[in-house]
Amino acid sequence: MRRITNIKDENTTGHFPIKKRVFTYSSILNRISYTGYSHIVTRTFRDFSPDLFGGTIRTMGSQWGYDRTHLRAKHEGYRSRAAYKLLEIQHKFAIIRPDDNIVDLGAAPGSWLQVERTLTQAKVVGIDLNPIAALDGVETIEGDLNDPEVQKKVLTLLGVVNVVVCDASPKLSGHKSYDQARIIELNEQALAFACKVSKQGGNFVVKSFQGTDFPELYAMTKQHYYSVKTCITRSTRKGSTELYIVAKNLVG
Repeated sequence: MRRITNIKDENTTGHFPIKKRVFTYSSILNRISYTGYSHIVTRTFRDFSPDLFGGTIRTMGSQWGYDRTHLRAKHEGYRSRAAYKLLEIQHKFAIIRPDDNIVDLGAAPGSWLQVERTLTQAKVVGIDLNPIAALDGVETIEGDLNDPEVQKKVLTLLGVVNVVVCDASPKLSGHKSYDQARIIELNEQALAFACKVSKQGGNFVVKSFQGTDFPELYAMTKQHYYSVKTCITRSTRKGSTELYIVAKNLVG
């Protein structure tokens, strides 16, 4: 689409200046309609580029403003933008094979489950404290990953667990040191779960955040897996300390 630098009012000979550089979707539509340029509006909001009107488009309720990846995810039917993170990890590290049984920890809302369902012909199980909307070909468990009954149910459903992934993070308080400790605690719980239910040679992926406690978590993971690497995905928001531990081949 040709970039529009000015919007001409067809009832006048001049142009009116755009004073504000931050717009809501509805304000853009109102302005376009008012100036008689409604014919340039395409069917979906995703078609607006961030600089179309020389500013940032903010979606209601979003502190991040315009998020191209989020809009792409909605257009392609994923439940969240996190789907692209798993796709990138899979492309780089091939953690999931076509016959792998997968357990997804902290799986809600289910975007990773959607991707996993396309990567394997075997079974996929999602676990979360909150309900997960139904997906074809996916079993879901509402419960705590630390609960022995939940772990027993996973083994009953799958028999053999080849891959454990965890894209979960706890609710953050805003206190950096406290939040870092809670994140690492959740990571350690996911690692313990993976070591307990996975078969020898299994793979493990967990989301974490850079901080003073991260090296200890990384070293702990290396005690259990032959290959351990970190990955910062392209879909990670700028300024975030988020990264993933990608561990392959459980020692057993």
